[in-house]
This record gives sequence, structure tokens and C-alpha cells, in this order.
Amino acid sequence: MGLFVKTGAANEYNEHWLAYELEANNLMKGIEGDRKPFGGYTIKHVLVTAAATVAEGQFNRFYMLGLCKRARYEGIPELEIYRAKQRSESISESQFLIGTMLAIDKIEFQLKKNENSFTSKLVKPNS
Repeated sequence: MGLFVKTGAANEYNEHWLAYELEANNLMKGIEGDRKPFGGYTIKHVLVTAAATVAEGQFNRFYMLGLCKRARYEGIPELEIYRAKQRSESISESQFLIGTMLAIDKIEFQLKKNENSFTSKLVKPNS
């Protein structure tokens, strides 16, 4: 996916630009399959905010990885979790993490591999 490989994209743009590019280049699905609670499958429309949610999560992910890289360079072994963006309603799971110190190795493990990042509490949507 060439969009994400563009040199300097994270330095030159922001999550709003990425969300726009995802939508403008038709990189987001309009519908998707989902499991029903009691078995079987259904088709549903993807939320109109999906591109913004993905873009914000990926920018947060790469920002945190950048902080880890800088911390490693400066000899700082762990980082403190803080809320960078105020939300009208915050997720209690996120609130619980604020003030927690995490080793940069643990943060990197959760965020470097794409498949790990989807399960990380650090980049949950709207957290």
C-alpha cells in the first residue's frame, strides 16, 4: 500500500490528511461481514468515522514508537502513559492506564508488529 510508505508522510501531514487519503483513494470498505451473537453472519455498513478512527490510531501508534526510539537513544528505560487528547467521554480501560510506567521494550513489542498493535490497549479506538 503505497500511501503508508510515502517518505516523510508522518512528518509532513497529520491524522486528518491520512483519513482524507484513505477515503479519497477508496481504501476503506463500505460494508463488511460480521458474526451474529447467536451464530451466523450478517452484512453491515462500515461507520462513516472508520477512516478517521484508523488514521488516528496509526498516527498514535507511530508517535509512541517514535517516543520509544528517542527514549532508547537518551537511555530512558520506560515511559509514562498520559492522555494526549481530551475526550468528552473516556474509556475506563484507558483511564486506568494513565500514569502507568511501561518499559519501552514492552511498548515496542505491542506496537511494532501490525498484528500485535490490533490487540494493544495502547491504541484502542477512541481511547
